[in-house]
Amino acid sequence: MAQPVERHPAPAGPSAGFSTGRTPSLTIRNLSKRFGATPVVQDVSLDVLPGELISLLGPSGCGKTTTLRLVAGFERPDRGSIRVDGVVVEEDRTHVAPERRRVGMVFQEYALFPHLSVAQNVAFGLTKGRDRAVRVAEMLALVGLEGAGERFPGDLSGGQQQRVAVARALAPRPAIILLDEPFSNLDQSLRVQLREEIRRILRAANATAVLVTHDQEEALSISDRVGVMLDGRLRQVAVPEELHHHPADREVAAFVGDAQFLPGSASGPTVSTALGTLRLHRPASGPVEVLIRPELIRIERGEPAGDTVQGTVVGRQFHGRDQIVSIVVGDGTVLSVRASSYVRLTAGATVDLTVRDDVVAFPV
Repeated sequence: MAQPVERHPAPAGPSAGFSTGRTPSLTIRNLSKRFGATPVVQDVSLDVLPGELISLLGPSGCGKTTTLRLVAGFERPDRGSIRVDGVVVEEDRTHVAPERRRVGMVFQEYALFPHLSVAQNVAFGLTKGRDRAVRVAEMLALVGLEGAGERFPGDLSGGQQQRVAVARALAPRPAIILLDEPFSNLDQSLRVQLREEIRRILRAANATAVLVTHDQEEALSISDRVGVMLDGRLRQVAVPEELHHHPADREVAAFVGDAQFLPGSASGPTVSTALGTLRLHRPASGPVEVLIRPELIRIERGEPAGDTVQGTVVGRQFHGRDQIVSIVVGDGTVLSVRASSYVRLTAGATVDLTVRDDVVAFPV
């Protein structure tokens, strides 16, 4: 049975982590990179705190992997600075080589040496000495591969190979671990299992990590904070709940989770919509678009407890653990509502709808 993810408290917001009183393990300021005339990373700033796991989430081509490669030292930025544990590794004419940055890297395709044993792979970045074997044994125990040291990567499953890659990255005690789409080569059930296991391993090692992923569920489920990258820019950095419920702008709202937008007229703390008058998370005025996620709408059973809007069921998609119900309300708007799979609804049924919480609106 999967264990709940333990999250360390961390600040939220577009520039989260800039003023916590703790020295960041990683500090990025105004990082920019072009390939030819194409801007790939644009003015990215971020702090990663000790022991924190931050995910950079975004679609293909958004700049997240390039950002990781800039931090690792595999690419040089056009502008900006990078500090690892307070030490400048990239700034103006300063460029510290990747192997001297105290940065561990875990790749999508594992990048293990096939001709070396598991133990030799883990030991690869360690200084020779009598403590080397002890450290290798510690790392193999940490990732649950005790007794596998003499085996070769080709004898292991994909999940086991990725755990060896994590052990190798952790062995030299780096200041920060970078993980580039580490689960994308695995099937879905193994991905879920391994990401929880890697989260446990990183916690047990008290490691600081940045993970790059395009998988929203992955980022939201295991991260302390998530940074959304779109078109090379870091648009919002926040704890998962804040990011999902209160996105900073319409583009982030549309990218993270299932989004539907209702036209509305805002007046200070409230907004008038096809779902009635709703409370706003942030005051607004004038024409707006209101973010309504399918799980934000409740289908009332029995006597409604408060103000409701009546609708008619016009269809549904059954997913097993839940269902998406299509409901048309009075002005003809069709809404998607996420409901328990045990709620029995048929086309033509009349239902009462309420909104569970305050809503976010974006000006138009």
